[in-house]
Amino acid sequence: MNYSYQQRGALREVVLQGQLDTSVPRSFESELLGFIASGERQLVFDFAQVDYLTSSGIRILLHVFKTMTAVNGRIVFHSLNPRVKHVFEIAGLTQVFRIYDTPGEALQGLALTGMLPPQALLNADPA
Repeated sequence: MNYSYQQRGALREVVLQGQLDTSVPRSFESELLGFIASGERQLVFDFAQVDYLTSSGIRILLHVFKTMTAVNGRIVFHSLNPRVKHVFEIAGLTQVFRIYDTPGEALQGLALTGMLPPQALLNADPA
């Protein structure tokens, strides 16, 4: 799996590519937890290029989610392909995570929670 981070205004986007499984470097989870420890309160996960998800990947996402919600932060996901979305559904994650179809909807979802000020949307490119 490949991943990158992009700061977009008041939020950090996590762009994933490939398979979210046991091949994920251990540093990935540590980096995400480090962002939270350093004050990040909004993470947007771009799943547009994720083609496979296993229980190992789910464990990482749940750990990061639990850590983020403990500090009153928010995590949203967008652009899941049908196969990955099905895994989210059968694992019950659609009841836990906020999942959106597009980057723009994910940003709007953060704004509606009050976690993202409306002016921050102007600085965050939804494309």
